[in-house]
Amino acid sequence: MRDLAPRLAAWRDRGRTVATRSGEVFAVETGPSDAPAILVLHGFPTSCHDFVGALPILAERYRVVIHDQLGFGLSAKPRRYSYSLLDQARVAIAVWQEMGVERGHLVAHDYGTSVATELVALRESGELPLALESVTLSNGSVLLELAKLTLTQRVLRSRLAGPLLARLASRRFFKRRLRRTLAPESSVEEIELDLM
Repeated sequence: MRDLAPRLAAWRDRGRTVATRSGEVFAVETGPSDAPAILVLHGFPTSCHDFVGALPILAERYRVVIHDQLGFGLSAKPRRYSYSLLDQARVAIAVWQEMGVERGHLVAHDYGTSVATELVALRESGELPLALESVTLSNGSVLLELAKLTLTQRVLRSRLAGPLLARLASRRFFKRRLRRTLAPESSVEEIELDLM
């Protein structure tokens, strides 16, 4: 892995890599191992590092298991992979099983809410190998037709223009677009955007 900023290297050192059939996934576990589990799914386009500030608070009372979904953060980014929501759900299950999770409270943000709906569907069909005691969805558009997509999001959804935009997007473009989602825009330091 290329050289990482010291704060990101420290984050990496807190976690571990979990091998799944779809690729290697970076995961962090914190809090008492015998406490109720909170299972966190991060949003697009960042990583589980988004929750670094909340972990000490949550870990006082809960076992927290958080991972970078495949294609994000410190997890693998396979070129020949569908990135389907159902497979992301299966990757999450593999991570949780590897960490010995049998039940937990699911907390999902943004893109993670779409993955969470797949997990709920698996639960409803009896195919989820662990118990979800509760599900909390935050800032997600479960029903795409009700979402207010930005121009960039609409372009990324295009089969032709999406891959082109993804290849042409620069670090500056990424940071500018991400800042526009924050309120106020200056609420996140430049180093945090670099880590994302």
